Amino acid sequence: VQAVKDATGRELVLGGDIEFAPGLSPGLAVTDIRFENADWGSQPDMIRLRRFEIEVTLLPLIRGVIEIERIILEAPDILIETDKDGRSNLTFKTPEKDTPESKSGRPSLPVIIHEALVAEGVVQYIDGRSDSAHTFRLDHLSARSDARAEPLDLDIRGAFKDHLFEIKGRLGGLFPALELEKALTADLTVRAAGAEAIIVGEIKEVAELKGLTFSVSASGKSVANVIEMAGIAGVPDPGPFRLTSKVEGSPDRLTVSELALHVGGEDLATVEIKGVIGNLVAFDGVDLNFEAESKDSKRLTKLFDQALPLEGRLGLSGRFTTSDDDIYRFDDVKIILAENDLNAEVELNFTDQQPRVSAVITSQRFDLRPLFKGDIADASRGDTPPVSIQPAAGLEPPTSTPESILRAFNADVKLKTGTVLFPDLTLKDFTTHAQLKNGRISASIKAPALPDIEKLSGITNLQELGAFNLTCDLMVSGEKAALKNLKLQAGSNHTAKVGVSGAIENIASGSGFDLKINLSGDDAAGLERYLVKPWPLQGKFSVSGKMVGSIDNILRFPGIRGRLKDIDFKGAVDVNLAGPIPLVVTTVSAQQFNLRPFLLPDFEIPADMKKLPSLGLLDMVVALSVPVGPLGLVNVDLTAGTPDLVAIKMTGSINDLEKFQGMNLQLMVRGENVSNLEKLIGSQIPIEGAFTASTFIKDPVKRKYRFE
Repeated sequence: VQAVKDATGRELVLGGDIEFAPGLSPGLAVTDIRFENADWGSQPDMIRLRRFEIEVTLLPLIRGVIEIERIILEAPDILIETDKDGRSNLTFKTPEKDTPESKSGRPSLPVIIHEALVAEGVVQYIDGRSDSAHTFRLDHLSARSDARAEPLDLDIRGAFKDHLFEIKGRLGGLFPALELEKALTADLTVRAAGAEAIIVGEIKEVAELKGLTFSVSASGKSVANVIEMAGIAGVPDPGPFRLTSKVEGSPDRLTVSELALHVGGEDLATVEIKGVIGNLVAFDGVDLNFEAESKDSKRLTKLFDQALPLEGRLGLSGRFTTSDDDIYRFDDVKIILAENDLNAEVELNFTDQQPRVSAVITSQRFDLRPLFKGDIADASRGDTPPVSIQPAAGLEPPTSTPESILRAFNADVKLKTGTVLFPDLTLKDFTTHAQLKNGRISASIKAPALPDIEKLSGITNLQELGAFNLTCDLMVSGEKAALKNLKLQAGSNHTAKVGVSGAIENIASGSGFDLKINLSGDDAAGLERYLVKPWPLQGKFSVSGKMVGSIDNILRFPGIRGRLKDIDFKGAVDVNLAGPIPLVVTTVSAQQFNLRPFLLPDFEIPADMKKLPSLGLLDMVVALSVPVGPLGLVNVDLTAGTPDLVAIKMTGSINDLEKFQGMNLQLMVRGENVSNLEKLIGSQIPIEGAFTASTFIKDPVKRKYRFE
């Protein structure tokens, strides 16, 4: 007892009876044994043992050999733990003094143990850093060797995390391997969690644990059960697995070659992984080819306990490699899902303090419409809750904000797509380049044509404008995402050229708009293809303005200035999205105007009217409703002309602008001299004098107008 304390600095207590059986093979039995734990430990005892027995054969001592016939440990309870600083209770306070062997220079006597038995054992491990604990139950252990140079037969049974395990097999030449530096052979079978593993091979240098060469083959009914033993619960179960590999090297550098892993079955999905792992400990020198396939992705519902939005044949393949400089690559990645395809090259670079992700992704066709179906989110199998993977105790991931995630790494992603289908929107031949650096995403998007957004906005034939180019920076601060340095160029003067630049401070709330907008073209008549029909304007045009704020769901476009043919105008636009039907209120004014740019439906403007360079000033306020049905003129308030020719005031509404029906207008005209109207109609008027007139204009029948 004192020798143990001198060697370890801890107390060994023999609290029970001591029994001795004399003879040529004397035996010793001790009960209630306790070995003191570290002074900072969670429990007073590191080891507790109900009973210890040992039987020694005396005759071999004559030839200088200690031969132990049997050692029995009954109900050992062993605690291994570390504190928050990582100190282990396996570290003892040993005195620094010479041992008897070093003083005498004589080696210790060789020891032979024929049989070792352990029953009802428990080993508990507590990790103070992660505040986690694991219990290992050892129900039975027997190790038997008939002679010193003979193989050692093993039989171990126990449980870990409620899973029974069993280890059986043989270690060949244990003592020669330790004392004569010969190879230690092993042939072991391990059964646990419904799986079986066979390990066959040798260790050439046992003392240094070098020269490991083992062939490993394993199979089982459930991958999830095996993963659960590693401390991760709730993982979806893909089914059975088969594994073969060759493991070589030493514990600090293990090489896995000839790796072949098969997971799953035809009824659900299959996964194949083949290749090598140059250094399993450091996880570098990896070169793995992987391939996964499911005949119908709908079957994967069994894995995730909810319906998947995309259905059809699913295929995934590629190559995964790592290098010594902490670079991980996914090459030749191909994903096939029904008629959809995706190809990718991805690199994860951890050489710098801030990791970097690089990717090149291409796709000929991808249909994302099923992702937006309203019933997908609610579809599930019965009342089964969604999958929730629970990590081992102490390994819970920290909570992260979108901003902290974006600042955690840098990225460079290039995306080129053929056709991408969204509900009511189709993207074609888009090229995207996005870079993430220090939390800021800089993106560039190009395409030969704008997408068709008629169903979303009511604007038709937008794709005919021509090529477009969009660049912007996305920044996240707290829960707010903002677009900075936004620049959009689309179309050409032949059709219509659109330019937008500026910033949006809060994308989610749709507020903080500060955008400059420019629109120009060779002929305003061409806008009829994109806007209302019939379109009342023609001629070369240019318009510029700003889009600011978003208060109470009202988008404001103040300070609009433009030119249509030879008419200079200014105005503003408010888009009110607060009500059930969007309302667009437009204000336009011009110091002078003429009729040259105007096209009035069902009315041919006289040539003499078009020749007049100026008809006076123009002030107009128009409120347009944008319902699901026809475009309506909710209110119009028009003031135009000058009294020395003719002054016009018109108010009212038109229910359907496209068909020019449902008119309810009040028209008032006045002038200083009726004879001046000759300039408008091109014919002489035989009367003179000031005039006024007013009327209500209605159209009870299509193309028939009534003046009241």
